[in-house]
Amino acid sequence: MRVCRPQFVLVAWFFVLASCLMSGCSSLPGRVTQQQSDPIQFAGVEQGASKTVYVVGHGWHTGLVLRTSDIPPEVVPEIRDFEDTHFVELGWGDEGFYRAKSITVPLVLRAAFWPTPSVLHVAGFRGSVKNFYQVSDIVEVNLSDDQFDNMCQFVANTFAKTETGESIPLGPGIYGESTFYRAKEKYYVPKTCNTWTAKALKHAGFPIIPQFAVTADNVISRSRRFGHVLQESPSGLK
Repeated sequence: MRVCRPQFVLVAWFFVLASCLMSGCSSLPGRVTQQQSDPIQFAGVEQGASKTVYVVGHGWHTGLVLRTSDIPPEVVPEIRDFEDTHFVELGWGDEGFYRAKSITVPLVLRAAFWPTPSVLHVAGFRGSVKNFYQVSDIVEVNLSDDQFDNMCQFVANTFAKTETGESIPLGPGIYGESTFYRAKEKYYVPKTCNTWTAKALKHAGFPIIPQFAVTADNVISRSRRFGHVLQESPSGLK
């Protein structure tokens, strides 16, 4: 039986991380400009469910889209910054990559092998989810009130706070009406942007294992088991 040497494992993880960060975690959600705008779509609610969230995949990066009006400001006070939008996308990741103007090898190495500061990217937008993410994978997931509250609590616990309990804005985000906020945990492999998405879904009670959700394909494919596909990217869902 052939044993995989530790250095080979590290090299493999390096390429996974580099692909994730270079191809998705610092990129904008693609759009097809010739597609016409469609009205806001209110998804049907399954029996026992009253809230809807969307798992969106941008190549190698995933995020969660929630209806702004559904998020209780007493749980997530930061949502007041986006009260004029219809939806917000939440995504967690390495601060260096999320905010970098260019991706370099030292940046990849530092994120791969050292715990680095993390941020939460909150992007608000108006209109429908499908219109804003015209070439992204979108999986619609329906939740009960309790499931949604648990997910919101997980999101709230992601924000780092000052001694007086205030969140820490770090400046404008990268698309939509967005802001970066300081997050609590450190970023390091295999804790990626995609495992954060999986943790949020698991916290809401869905059958997903975050440790096995390092890639966006994994998050999307497992979300399909308890949600339904609203849109496939041009390359198709895995």
